[in-house]
Amino acid sequence: MKNPIVLALDIDDPNQALALAQQLGPKVGAIKIGPRLTFRMNPEKLRDLTSQSLVFFDHKFFDIPSTVESSVQAAFDLGVHWVTVHALNGRECLERLALLEKKLKKSRPEFRILVVTVLTSFSTETLPPIWKEISILESVSELVKQAYESGLTSFVCSPHEIQAVKSAVKGEAFIVTPGVRLSSGSSHDQKRTATPHEAMALGANALVIGRPILEAPSPDQCIDEILGAL
Repeated sequence: MKNPIVLALDIDDPNQALALAQQLGPKVGAIKIGPRLTFRMNPEKLRDLTSQSLVFFDHKFFDIPSTVESSVQAAFDLGVHWVTVHALNGRECLERLALLEKKLKKSRPEFRILVVTVLTSFSTETLPPIWKEISILESVSELVKQAYESGLTSFVCSPHEIQAVKSAVKGEAFIVTPGVRLSSGSSHDQKRTATPHEAMALGANALVIGRPILEAPSPDQCIDEILGAL
């Protein structure tokens, strides 16, 4: 990555997304797309996007092992560079994914399978009932530990859990943090947030930033200001 900013194109219009990617892609390290956009974008346009930028395909695959493996392979075949899966898939699935990642990296070295732990939209009060027995930090730590022991080393977590992730692994980990907000902006539906500078200081490798950039009067200038602050 040329810089740690991952621009989240969480929008519905494929033409608008491609225009923004063309305008802002050269300024950021990667572009993130999720279901609300990919289900509206034909495969050829998606391949055009992946040929221009490092693309983070954020679908958080969670299913039986064979289905998750096939989904990751399908995303790879579209040309994407990072793919998310959920840590709750369990050890068998995660171990199989680690082998798949190793295989796919041979032809696309920058390819990563990113393991999602606890979504940044959750707070202690809104956690699913089954998780309320332990804290968010404990949940993240246990999920990361199992994924790391399975062979995966890239994780998605809120800025609040970066240190917990680092403590749960025995070596290097690549950490992507959503929930990054500018100090003057709204947190929207994110509950566990931090500024770009705070997240990087805690040890994040990449920062997912969407609405603070896209809703700025000048998105280009906003990116320049974030990079300047870092």
